[in-house]
Amino acid sequence: MYKQQVLEILMDVGERGISAALLSKHVYNLNCTFFFQPDIDEIRRWVWSYLQRNARSRHPLIERTGRHGYYRLNKRGIAYMRQQRLSPADTAGKATGQDKDEELPEIPGLFD
Repeated sequence: MYKQQVLEILMDVGERGISAALLSKHVYNLNCTFFFQPDIDEIRRWVWSYLQRNARSRHPLIERTGRHGYYRLNKRGIAYMRQQRLSPADTAGKATGQDKDEELPEIPGLFD
C-alpha cells in the first residue's frame, strides 16, 4: 500500500536511517489531502510490520541501524531504488535522442 513511499523516504534519508515513528509520520503526511485524512494508527501498524518483515527476510532491502527503532536501505536496496527511479519515459527519451532541455513548440493559450 505505502511501499513505494517508504522506500523513497528511506532513499532520501540515506545512511543515517530514520526511526519507524518518524517514517510513519512522513507517510501519513504524504497521504493527507484536503478531503481525506488516513488513519494514523493504521499507517503506523503497516509501516512497522513492513519494516519488520523486510529487515528479517533472507535478502533484505531494509536493515536496522545501530540505534533502537531506526532503519535504512542497505546497499542492495539503494541500488534497487536507483534502478526504480529510471522510468520508461526517461529511457525512451534517451533512446530517441531527445533532451529534457529541448524546447517544446509554443502552444497558444486560451486567451491568445
